[in-house]
Amino acid sequence: MLPIKLKYTTFANQLTIPITNVTSKPMALRKAFQFTLIFAVVFVLFSCNQSKSTVSNGDEIEFDSMLIRKQKHLFNDTTKASATIELDLLTPKSTTNEKVRLLIEKSLKISLFGKNDTQKNLKDLAQDYVGVYLKEYNQLEAIYLKDQEEFAKQKANKEDADSYDPMQSAYSYEHNTNVNINYNRDKIVSFTIQRYDYTGGAHGMTTDSCFNLLIDQERFLKQEDLFDESSLDKIAALIVNQIAKENKVEKPEKLEEIGYFNVSEIYPNGNILVSKEGVTWIYNPYDIAAYAIGSVVVTIPFADLKQYLKANHPIEALLK
Repeated sequence: MLPIKLKYTTFANQLTIPITNVTSKPMALRKAFQFTLIFAVVFVLFSCNQSKSTVSNGDEIEFDSMLIRKQKHLFNDTTKASATIELDLLTPKSTTNEKVRLLIEKSLKISLFGKNDTQKNLKDLAQDYVGVYLKEYNQLEAIYLKDQEEFAKQKANKEDADSYDPMQSAYSYEHNTNVNINYNRDKIVSFTIQRYDYTGGAHGMTTDSCFNLLIDQERFLKQEDLFDESSLDKIAALIVNQIAKENKVEKPEKLEEIGYFNVSEIYPNGNILVSKEGVTWIYNPYDIAAYAIGSVVVTIPFADLKQYLKANHPIEALLK
């Protein structure tokens, strides 16, 4: 299968400003899934700007939503497989303090697309991203023709009774990116970027990347800003015990019987969100458990973490 390479960043602990591009995971496909268009043309684009969050106090930042959706069929033929890409993004409202707005826009550009292009706004970069996706999808047309030719030959010669029609199997692609605000107070904007990709195989892949923007310091919070390396083993034990509790198993080792990997290897991974509730670690499918388990989300209250927090850590406001 043709690899389609898009570039974006992953975890906040891997991210500094400026940042170098990171190659994305493959995109995704759903078997036997066909999209019907009312047009015989190539693309469908939906774009809107409307409020996605409201201000309930002066410390919150209000955002507008930005939805871009496009679809492309192979050979511009609506009877053939297609690629669909949808970006559901956020951008600070124009009424936001200019310095804060530019900082958040810069942070979103880097988090989503791996670069802060000052010549383009977030919408332009998003449309460029969509354009690259669909342009590379076009390259599948040559492979599709070759596969069809090979399939026809095998069918005519009855070489492989179990051969499958490639039209039905490996050419419907899908990519979704969503930005979700998790915390938006105390000069902290905590958000996740969730991506879903499908390009074949048994299933697609969903990943969540977490970011915590410290407005006053104009930077992202990292796990090492909160905890010393020497504390991570004890925090790992808190995480494992919480997972065991939520799965109602008597001993953490029993998690391995329900789809988790070696529990002794579960460790704070730096993919964190912060809020008044505490620190949340998110483990994506295959990080610590089988795909069927899904994403594992674990929140440890500050009451349990307080003894391990560094002196003068940057989120003191959350503990008040």
